[in-house]
Amino acid sequence: MKNLLIPLLLLVFGLICMSSKSPEEYAYIDIVYFGKQPIVAGTLNGHPAYFMLDSGAKISLLEAGKAQQYRFATWKSDDYDHHTTGIGGQQSEIYMTGATKLMLGPQRIKNRLMATQLSHLFRTFGPYRPVGIMGADVMEKYGLIIDYGQQRVGIPLTSSKKEHRKKHR
Repeated sequence: MKNLLIPLLLLVFGLICMSSKSPEEYAYIDIVYFGKQPIVAGTLNGHPAYFMLDSGAKISLLEAGKAQQYRFATWKSDDYDHHTTGIGGQQSEIYMTGATKLMLGPQRIKNRLMATQLSHLFRTFGPYRPVGIMGADVMEKYGLIIDYGQQRVGIPLTSSKKEHRKKHR
């Protein structure tokens, strides 16, 4: 009996924690491709676009080569390091971006987005070739939840995770 008490308490605690967030608090968008990383559909400046979700990426990036097609500006800044190191230690120039309106489901993503050459990473995604990477900065700020079982992403219906926390205190 004593051996069952701790697992039972952990189960009850887990159920209480899970029930504190009702599904109505989130909008869900489907994961459209599940290759190396999950890919979701959104829009960039009103144009349909795919984004790779990568919690291992510190910053969110757009494909610099798509600036004209998706109508966003890029420029170098004296206040920011102009290189990023990616997979395999490969370095790429990094740019500031402007004129970006990024939507994931009903949520506008207001975050500093950078741009770099990403096409070499996206060659294997077929028709779901992303225009950018949503990194840990966006995922944490907006409280995105990747539900691998249901193959969807939950987005709180408030403008940021911070507002979501304030609302539920």
